[in-house]
Amino acid sequence: MGVCHALSIELSKCAPKSAAYHEAFHKIFELLIPEKTRDVLYSKYRDRHKGVSDRQIAEAFADMFMEYMDNRRDSDKSKWYKRIYSWFKKIGITLGIFRKIGLSGTHQLYSVFDDVTAGKYRNAKISDKQKERFERLFGTGLNYTITDPKTKTKTEFKNLNNSSDVSDMVSALGFYAAKIFKLDDFNATGSKLKDGEQLVKALPSGFIDGLTGKGVDENQLTDSQKAFKEIFE
Repeated sequence: MGVCHALSIELSKCAPKSAAYHEAFHKIFELLIPEKTRDVLYSKYRDRHKGVSDRQIAEAFADMFMEYMDNRRDSDKSKWYKRIYSWFKKIGITLGIFRKIGLSGTHQLYSVFDDVTAGKYRNAKISDKQKERFERLFGTGLNYTITDPKTKTKTEFKNLNNSSDVSDMVSALGFYAAKIFKLDDFNATGSKLKDGEQLVKALPSGFIDGLTGKGVDENQLTDSQKAFKEIFE
């Protein structure tokens, strides 16, 4: 897991490469690229997504880069037939970006991606103006935020910082739940779980205590235990 601050990036020792891509792009996109380029891309995203916050836009662009880099990494290391799959996946990624920011926006964003991967901003300095903007919009750092679609209430998580973190938690929870329920037998009884809320209610308290590190001193909790504790509380 990771989080981007104005002058640094904080990553968990267990953070996957995708989290590193996400947080690195936050720093470059929000603090180092030309303001005009970033403002144009923000505007293009807003044109197609009314009412979104700066934080939501920042997360969206970092997720686009993360997905782009994950596919590029797989393509570089894969055998030839897997590269064909990666090529088609890149087309899908590009179409997804196109739907979010249009044709010209996609072209501009890929130019930014090319500059980033070429190391253009490796030795770039963060200006005071860029730093002030970051702190004004995002405070101490960019953390994962969700909005209740019914109440419009926003919840900002301290231990979840991007969609990669959420995906990792969902995968882990699904694995543990399947293991503890022996899901094949469980479903065979006809008592299938229909949604996430039903799953959470069905989880044994001891199972949740283990995930959240109940009884462990706060200073000794792992990053994942802190994240699960925040979710279940």
